[in-house]
Amino acid sequence: INPYGRVIFLIELSTLKLEKYITILPYSSDIKQKLCIADILLMNSRSEGFGRVTIEGMLAGCLVVGRKAAGTAEIIQNDVNGLLYSDESEFVCCIKKILNNREKYKEVAKYAQNRAVKEFSCEKAAQNFMNVLRGYNESKT
Repeated sequence: INPYGRVIFLIELSTLKLEKYITILPYSSDIKQKLCIADILLMNSRSEGFGRVTIEGMLAGCLVVGRKAAGTAEIIQNDVNGLLYSDESEFVCCIKKILNNREKYKEVAKYAQNRAVKEFSCEKAAQNFMNVLRGYNESKT
């Protein structure tokens, strides 16, 4: 958020009396540590191709609430391993669902974390890469 946008956002949080529930963190090079203390990752991007941030949030155990777009929409199954929204009213519905059923969404986040470890860990990526190399090598012989 640019400085002006940050001020507007903080004023709005205060007006809505939400500042004790939402923390806006400054830039950090240690994103992993920040994700590990977060409960929810809001993925608001309209165009992230692969969904790397979504996966990082899942791996850290965050409940991902993501815009129904690009890579996030391919990774998240709504209400199974995260929540998806298309517009502001759907986003509000997602937040209300979480607040009304916190235990369910802790389980959703845990399921998402387990799935991310199985499908998107560094080890899995290396294994997939090696499989591609083996397949390439076999096609050459």
